[in-house]
Amino acid sequence: MEGNREALWLRGLYSEIQRPLSAPISLKGDNEGAIGTVYNPKHYSRTKYTLLKFHGVRESVAEGNISISYVPTEEMLANGLIKALTLAKH
Repeated sequence: MEGNREALWLRGLYSEIQRPLSAPISLKGDNEGAIGTVYNPKHYSRTKYTLLKFHGVRESVAEGNISISYVPTEEMLANGLIKALTLAKH
C-alpha cells in the first residue's frame, strides 16, 4: 500500500521533469495472499474486510501504473535493512 503511493509519486515526479514512464513500476512482495487478491477478482470478491487503501493498489495495477510480483522472503534484499538477521546471513 505504501509502495503504491511511492510509485505513483515517482511517476508524477518523472512526468513533471518531462520524462514520463511508459512501463509500470515493478513492486516486489512476499505475501502471496495479498498479491493473489490484487490479480484475481474472484478471490477479491470473497474477502470480507479489506482496507480502503487496498482498492487503490488494485486500481493502480489495472491502470498499468504498477506491477506486483512475488519474491520469497529469503531473497528480499531490503530485509537486511529492516529486520534482524542471523550471523550466518550477515
